[in-house]
Amino acid sequence: MELIISILILLASSIIVGAIFERFGLPEVVGQILSGVIIGPAVFGIVQPSDSLSAISEMALFFIVLLLGLEVTSKTLTSHSSKSLALSVNSFIIPAIAMFVISYLFFGIPLAPAIIVSIGIAVPSISIVSVLLTHYSLLGTEDGDKLLSSVVISDMLAFITLAAVYDSFNPYLILLLVMIITVFIISILLTAGLLRRHYRGVNRFFADLNKKKNGETTIFAIIIILGLIISSFLQVIGITFVLGAFFSGMLIEEFIVGKAVFRTLVRTFRRINTSFFIPLFFSIAGLAIQLPGFDYIIILVALVLTSALFSSLFINSLSKRSFKSLKPESAMSILGGRGAVGVVIATVALSEGLINIPIYSIIIFGTIILSLTFPVFVKPKFKTKHNEPQRRMRTNSAT
Repeated sequence: MELIISILILLASSIIVGAIFERFGLPEVVGQILSGVIIGPAVFGIVQPSDSLSAISEMALFFIVLLLGLEVTSKTLTSHSSKSLALSVNSFIIPAIAMFVISYLFFGIPLAPAIIVSIGIAVPSISIVSVLLTHYSLLGTEDGDKLLSSVVISDMLAFITLAAVYDSFNPYLILLLVMIITVFIISILLTAGLLRRHYRGVNRFFADLNKKKNGETTIFAIIIILGLIISSFLQVIGITFVLGAFFSGMLIEEFIVGKAVFRTLVRTFRRINTSFFIPLFFSIAGLAIQLPGFDYIIILVALVLTSALFSSLFINSLSKRSFKSLKPESAMSILGGRGAVGVVIATVALSEGLINIPIYSIIIFGTIILSLTFPVFVKPKFKTKHNEPQRRMRTNSAT
């Protein structure tokens, strides 16, 4: 019963505080994390971290990342690949390297935690960026696709880096890891291409299945089992299951399973995540946070300023020749969106013993500060008159 009461308190407080933040135009995820900080050991100590809550958090994480995968396609990785990669380098890789140099050489943080704190703070979140793109009517536009593709690349690189750190930098293991991930990604893209070529047959299969009694339930079971199989495979070979959940979701595209089935899938997963898994996951993440001491506050401020400065400088330079309608400050505000991915990386690293609580707290607070700063204080502007585009149907991606 104690677990049920803890879940009740966490869920209720997370939803309420998140709604208050959203009401004032602030990222809901920030409110959800802070709700866990407030009711956790850092402030009132009403709910304490436990193994049971950690297990629930891991289950919630699977469904959150699976939905993230459902909301992108394999073509998101390949469309505008050169410009998207350049954006990823400038908005994520360069700031992360700069933060690593500062944390490792200047502050003396050990190698593995220095890498994790750098990528955790620097990595943009596909969930936050997607919301911002939708809010500013950029989802489905050429500029929006470039931004979204760059974020997907950044998130993938962050998860791969986390997996490399998990293998303790053994050169043979890292080489094997790179080979496995390369083969895995190629296999996923080839599978996606195969499904695209035979989408009519796959579409017909899911349409017929959906008409049968309990067909919708069976489809959901197939999707979840697929995600669990791929995630379990990656977990067994020493790679975080998060990457598996993301890619398994990415395989399920609208034109492959059919518009009706896909929309039902996304709508149902989104409702479950929004009402339960997301607020619960982020409030549990907040439980482990400790208010940093003076030494760690200095590190936090230095890393956040480094991330903001390097991201702003390099994105501003690159954006001038990368976007047709979006101004550089607008690209900065959108790519500055932090959230789920940084928290996920911090949570996985903490559970695996790769970082301690103070480093974990720095990542979470850094995510919160950047989430509040970039999207709130820098409003998107356009070079030319920007009309709301017609939403491009994912069914068109078959051609």
